[in-house]
Amino acid sequence: MLKKYLLTFCLFLISFYIFGQINTDKRLYDVRDELYSFIGEWKITETFKLDPQWAADIFDEKEAEAIIGKEIVYRNESAIFQNKEYHIRRITANSYYNSKELKKATTGSGVKSYNFKDLHIADAMQEIRFVVILFKEDEVGISIFGRTFFVVDSETLLIHWRGWIFKAERLK
Repeated sequence: MLKKYLLTFCLFLISFYIFGQINTDKRLYDVRDELYSFIGEWKITETFKLDPQWAADIFDEKEAEAIIGKEIVYRNESAIFQNKEYHIRRITANSYYNSKELKKATTGSGVKSYNFKDLHIADAMQEIRFVVILFKEDEVGISIFGRTFFVVDSETLLIHWRGWIFKAERLK
C-alpha cells in the first residue's frame, strides 16, 4: 500500500515538473515576441503628453522635445541611451493588449486610463505588447528612460516616460 502511494506521489511530482516546464516555456517564449521584438536600434521621432498628472515631471515641453532625434538601443542583456548602458535584470511585465484591454488595465490607478486612440495608434491595430524592464541600475525615485514601453509593431515603439510618450522608429 505504501509503495502505491509513493508511486502515485512520484508520478504526480514528475507530471507537475513536466507540465510546469511546458507552461513556463510557453510563457517565456511566446511566438508573438518575435513579431513584437524590441531588440535593435531605435530613433525617437516624436513625443506627446499622455498623462497630465505625471507630465508635470517634465515641466517644459522643450525638455521632452529635446529627446527627439536621440537613439536608444535594446540588446538581450542591456539597453543603451545617451552613451550610458543599463543592464537588464529582468523583464517584469510582458503583456499583450488590445485597445479595450489596455483601457481596463490602466483604469483605477489614480492616473488617466488610456487606449489605442490615446496612444495615437491606428484603429486597425489588433494588439500591442507592453514591456517593463527592471535594470540593475534602477534606484528608488530614479526613472530610467526606456524602461517602460509599448511595442506597436516590428518598426514602432512607444516609450512611456514621465507622463509622456516618445515614439521610436527602428533603425536596425
